[in-house]
Amino acid sequence: MPLSYYDKGVIYKRTNFMGKAIKCFEKSVKLEAEIADKALLELTKVYMNFKDYDEAYRCIENAVRIKPNYINYYFMIHVLNLKKVLIDDILKIAYETKVDQLMLVDIFYIEGNYEIVLNLIDESLKKNRTSYSIELLKIKSLLKSKRYVKCEDYIDSFPQNYLYSFKIKMYKVLCCMLLKDYSLAFRTLDGYDYKKLSIYNRKKLEAYINFYNAINKIEDESIYGNDKDYVSSIFEILDILLQVKELIYFNKMRQFAIEINYKEISLQLAELYLVHGYISEAKEEVVRYLKNEGEVSAKVIKILGKLI
Repeated sequence: MPLSYYDKGVIYKRTNFMGKAIKCFEKSVKLEAEIADKALLELTKVYMNFKDYDEAYRCIENAVRIKPNYINYYFMIHVLNLKKVLIDDILKIAYETKVDQLMLVDIFYIEGNYEIVLNLIDESLKKNRTSYSIELLKIKSLLKSKRYVKCEDYIDSFPQNYLYSFKIKMYKVLCCMLLKDYSLAFRTLDGYDYKKLSIYNRKKLEAYINFYNAINKIEDESIYGNDKDYVSSIFEILDILLQVKELIYFNKMRQFAIEINYKEISLQLAELYLVHGYISEAKEEVVRYLKNEGEVSAKVIKILGKLI
């Protein structure tokens, strides 16, 4: 069975033949109506790569008309941000294209515009439109915009029997640590009966205890090693510390993290640095990894591609 123009475009794009990829995607839009929106999305990504944001927006605008779904809405708003369109104008376009408000909350959170996220959430709460994910995004947005006292107060407003009480209390620990209220951070961590927690929550608690100990220079080691859920919680902490530029705390936690399993952790650190725009630090992690391991994996190649 012959390949579709869309599939050919994807292959050319992956092998960096962008001119041929564009031609295939354009033919797909004209001749393959059932996947025209997917071809337009790929064209959007190609033009974004070329920093031709006007052409990228033209493509994604057409994709939204054909299929108004989350991924197309996300790229529409992302391209508008890249074009440096005013937030009020972006919101106007979003509402005109019927993007749901709660979907907008999620998109603007990914874009890192926490002020807009908080405003949209407050509007939703006034309309009694809420959910666990929205409450969590409010907590994380307050935290990442350095409103630690407000974040702590909001967390304290939830009842003790709240379904996700444990998860949000770990964010309270972060607030306390960033406010240097170490005694309250300790009391919050110490308030849980380890045996009564789920296995997942035990791992998360251990990660936050390790964070507390690393900052307070208490000798500690990981009991979970390179466990996926445990490492995920470690990187959640590292991500927030880098976002709010608490670099002293970050470096102490980074040092603890690389002692867990440097081979795996170093590349995750490189990716984290890239997300937050720390290019030279990302390069240092990759170089250090290559010196220690000498292995050029697909993950290394992917990171290097972003660094070039």
